[in-house]
Amino acid sequence: DVSVVRNGKRVHIFVRAARKRPSPRTINGKHYEYAARHFNFHVHGKRVHTDFWILVEADGKNVFVIPDSKTGERLTAHQHLSANPRGSWLGEFENAWDLLASRH
Repeated sequence: DVSVVRNGKRVHIFVRAARKRPSPRTINGKHYEYAARHFNFHVHGKRVHTDFWILVEADGKNVFVIPDSKTGERLTAHQHLSANPRGSWLGEFENAWDLLASRH
């Protein structure tokens, strides 16, 4: 993880690889196992203050450029490997580099 200031904007950059082993979960009595990438918008439960988040998948498949104002109350973001990121709230921010040039 790294934080930088560029043109007066604070940017926090994360690079994450997928978990090698699926994570077991039980939801409403059903058992699921999935592999995912996990990004935190906090450090030890305390929100990190930044203007933009850049979430980079280590395999190079996806990069998400997210204004902090769009993360809402979320402290984390997950990208399930079996899911299409365009179908989640992250989808609209995929490769959204133009947001860094705007006045968000």
